[in-house]
Amino acid sequence: MSKSFYRWHRLLSIIVAIPVLLWAISGFMHPIMSSVRPAVRLQQLPVKKLNDSAIWISPAEALTRNNIAQVHDLRLVHIGPNTFFQVQLQRGDVPVYLSTMDGALLRNGDDLYARHIARQFLEGVDSTNSPGLPEHMGEASGHACCTSATRWVMDIPKGAMIRSVERLTAFNEEYDEIQRILPAYRVSFDRADGIRIYVETTQDRFVHAVDDRRAALDAVFGMFHTWDWAASLGGFRYVLMALLLSISFVSAVMGLWIFRKTRTIRPNGNPRLRWRFNHRIVSVTASVFTLMFSFSGAYHALSKLSPDDRIMYHVDNDISVAELETDPLEMGRKGGIFPYNYSLVRLQDSTCWRILSTPSGKTIAGDSRPVWSKDRKAVMPVVDYFTSTGQRLVAGERKYAAYLGSLFGGGNPSDTLQVQPVTAFAGEYGFVNKRLPVWRVEYAGEMDDRFYIETATGQLSVRVSDADLPEGYSFSFLHKHHFMDFGGKTARDLSTMIWAAMQVAMVVVGMLLYVKSGRK
Repeated sequence: MSKSFYRWHRLLSIIVAIPVLLWAISGFMHPIMSSVRPAVRLQQLPVKKLNDSAIWISPAEALTRNNIAQVHDLRLVHIGPNTFFQVQLQRGDVPVYLSTMDGALLRNGDDLYARHIARQFLEGVDSTNSPGLPEHMGEASGHACCTSATRWVMDIPKGAMIRSVERLTAFNEEYDEIQRILPAYRVSFDRADGIRIYVETTQDRFVHAVDDRRAALDAVFGMFHTWDWAASLGGFRYVLMALLLSISFVSAVMGLWIFRKTRTIRPNGNPRLRWRFNHRIVSVTASVFTLMFSFSGAYHALSKLSPDDRIMYHVDNDISVAELETDPLEMGRKGGIFPYNYSLVRLQDSTCWRILSTPSGKTIAGDSRPVWSKDRKAVMPVVDYFTSTGQRLVAGERKYAAYLGSLFGGGNPSDTLQVQPVTAFAGEYGFVNKRLPVWRVEYAGEMDDRFYIETATGQLSVRVSDADLPEGYSFSFLHKHHFMDFGGKTARDLSTMIWAAMQVAMVVVGMLLYVKSGRK
């Protein structure tokens, strides 16, 4: 029995030695990668107070002048001192940009705006970059506004030049599914580090930044840890990973059994016994984390066999311009608020203006905290809802979140049990979901799932059921060491790196033992 265990333990260990070694090395790299990020000045743009003198016409009038009969969404954007209506005709379409002065169309508006916000994220907001509106605002036109905006973006006297701009409608090797946001723009700057900034123009959102060094690390991690090279295998990739991790788990259990059933022999100068002794001590020290890594990794790999279809759950507004006769800014001011932006939503059978406001109309500074940080916290904006006829809705944001949850889950809004704002990644809503702030919507009755919803976009961030929790907590605590959260990110990263290094040592010593023992 003992000899049989030795043989099987050795055979299984040889089978998984190289995969485990590569997983451990790349796992050791991961905390380092989270610190090797290209430097950017901002990751959230400051909220600007509206310049009323730049808004001469209502949204409905601008749309009518451009023969637009219906839209998915509409909001205000700023390019330098110039203000535009950003109009999405259908969800996923390239937005068009209409001057708030006379409705003039800004050519290549979304490309220009992607360049504009990407530069702000990278280099910060600089009001001296380019010329703005003419001195005599009363004599200006929308066409002058468009010319000014184009010059503001393209005629940059300082800072890095932009090498290329690409609109992405699908994930790729560098911008993979973990980023969650589509469509997005990839703005490449002509710098020595080759930095690329990924942005979402319809939300002024910083999504991702990568330079050549970070891209190289990501490529190594993708090759060794997540097996991106095997993507063509489809679901079989995850089955194979789970199989090898399960073998690693069984091999570790057998090693512990052998350790328990045999006694430790001091080498006393015997080279072969010295390697056996080293392997025995290193392996029993690392074994608990071998079991943790292999179990949670296999569980996580198998969970990937279920398709992640969250991106399919969103609203598609089809709003007639005839419903937008009332000016949302005037509507908000009459309601006693200080609007700085707005968007359109459908709440059941009503078209509503979703109006964002600031206290006393003040400018809100951008948040320079890293959006990729697991400890990131967001601020829930002040939002009011008005129907197209000017009626103000009480608790409109909560009602809209509950409505979207019922829409995505097929339930009834009246069964809403709880609607709560979520402004940080924690618990079942982890960093992997990327979007903040969101609303957590929970329903009474048979549908016990929780829906995390981004009301700003009408997009489901994630749907969580009780059945999902074991795998989520397994991967979070056993694989990513969130049991060390009490010590902060540094403690968690150190724990991951130390025990990943122990896996490397265990495999290397075991392989050397195999070689030194004559490979019988």
